Amino acid sequence: MKRLLTVALAGIVLLVLSASVHAGPVPVHLSTTVLTNSASLQVANTVTSDAVFSGYLDYVSLDLSGYASPTVRVDVVTVAGRGSGPARTLFTLTAATGDGLYPVRDLVTSTAGANATDAFGRIPLYNDKLVLEAYNANVTNAIGVDAYIFINPNE
Repeated sequence: MKRLLTVALAGIVLLVLSASVHAGPVPVHLSTTVLTNSASLQVANTVTSDAVFSGYLDYVSLDLSGYASPTVRVDVVTVAGRGSGPARTLFTLTAATGDGLYPVRDLVTSTAGANATDAFGRIPLYNDKLVLEAYNANVTNAIGVDAYIFINPNE
């Protein structure tokens, strides 16, 4: 009986130790304000995260405020020279007109560099800082752009 109890207890311990803990995506909040209807990016419309992030970019949630019918370009990029090398554009929405939740994926390419049809992969991050850029506003009124960038730390 003692041996059976020991084997059962050992099995439970192994089961607990081998179970992976799944944490959901971590939201990174970045916020900026677009103050002009300029066609070029301005420093005042850019905000960079203080922390670095590793994992996979899952989706971006946008919340626009301050004007009834805004249209603004929103980009999420990485900082050059951090983690995964040169600056990369992770997400672009050329004419954001309202709040939304956007899944983020990248085209899969072959070893020859050709895009695979209807094949998309997750975007990895490794010790990257994130930058929220907002510009090309269609109005001169201030448009607030809140972005929640969801990063999944699990593989």
